[in-house]
Amino acid sequence: MIQVEHFKDNNYNDYIRIMDEIEVTVDSLIDAIETGNINEIKIMLHQSQYWISKLDSVSTVGIITPELKKLIDIANDLKNIDGKHNCVGKLSGAGGGDSGIAVCFDDDSCKKLIEEWKNAELFPIDFKIDYDGMKRIE
Repeated sequence: MIQVEHFKDNNYNDYIRIMDEIEVTVDSLIDAIETGNINEIKIMLHQSQYWISKLDSVSTVGIITPELKKLIDIANDLKNIDGKHNCVGKLSGAGGGDSGIAVCFDDDSCKKLIEEWKNAELFPIDFKIDYDGMKRIE
């Protein structure tokens, strides 16, 4: 996005600090996925979104649109039947109208999240990640 480049040019140190934090977070997320540590996966997904939100607030770029914020909030507020937070919502890309994702850790939470998103006039696309990568489920 041009606005992010403008922020980078005028606030290089802040930009690099945030990008470095995102990189560390993503590396930790990869480690958590490889070890199957669900709690750490959740923490790193939230941490990743935190740094994207931080970039949004300091740059005033508008990375997080109202719709993306709604998507993220619904996913993060959702509780499963046991009262646990088993979904994490975050931006999937650079934001600014792009798309968001939610990672759900049980099928019931996923179904409930899809229903909540539809009720909020968001348009979910059902994907699952497997050993072959991400693919659309028809």
